[in-house]
Amino acid sequence: MHSAFLYHAIKAGMDMGIVNAGQIDVYDQIDPTLLTLVEDVLFNRRADATERLTEFADSIKSSSKKGDQSGRRMANKIC
Repeated sequence: MHSAFLYHAIKAGMDMGIVNAGQIDVYDQIDPTLLTLVEDVLFNRRADATERLTEFADSIKSSSKKGDQSGRRMANKIC
């Protein structure tokens, strides 16, 4: 979420911010599904954006509990 916010804020003219660079992902490398859900929240594009992002996070957490490594990596990025 932070990476998407910073990407768009910089495009809109933000020229200074304090971030933990170790926790920022490269915008172009964010999973497209996650990016769409995050940007829906950031830009308030859908009335149900928060619920959809929460459901996605829950599904990723569930898959990581079952031992799916890709789900675990994604869950760490969301949480």
